[in-house]
Amino acid sequence: MAEKDIFAHMDSVKPPESLTDRQIEIARNWVYDRKHKGSTVQEFCTKNGLSSSTLYAWREDFRFQHYVNELMGAVVTDDERIAYQAVRKKIIELATAEDASLREIELFTTHFAEVIEYEKQLALKKLGIKTEGEKADTRSLEERRQALFALRK
Repeated sequence: MAEKDIFAHMDSVKPPESLTDRQIEIARNWVYDRKHKGSTVQEFCTKNGLSSSTLYAWREDFRFQHYVNELMGAVVTDDERIAYQAVRKKIIELATAEDASLREIELFTTHFAEVIEYEKQLALKKLGIKTEGEKADTRSLEERRQALFALRK
């Protein structure tokens, strides 16, 4: 995905009102960097004129991290999701094999962390689990139960 496309997809995510313009800028740059460059935290902070302790503090802030997760979800491509689904099936096979190798699983989770996080967020929403600042789930208990059983498939 080209830089302009990534930022265009991120534009669809509304930042929380509690974040400063600087936090929003850093969150967007962080997502872009994670997607394309993979700089170390120190390299990223130096490039963006930010101390690593400030970035770590912001990442501990639920609203900042939630915004970053939403941005990551906005830039996950269909190909990445399809790859994740295929590899997820393989991981299950590997995990149940007698000679399962953790190295292959670790490589995948390292390289596709944003896809995994996005899938977690989708699963939480399907279960009706809300995060701070989100509206309450209005589904009935039966609708939530059906959503939970659907995740097992």
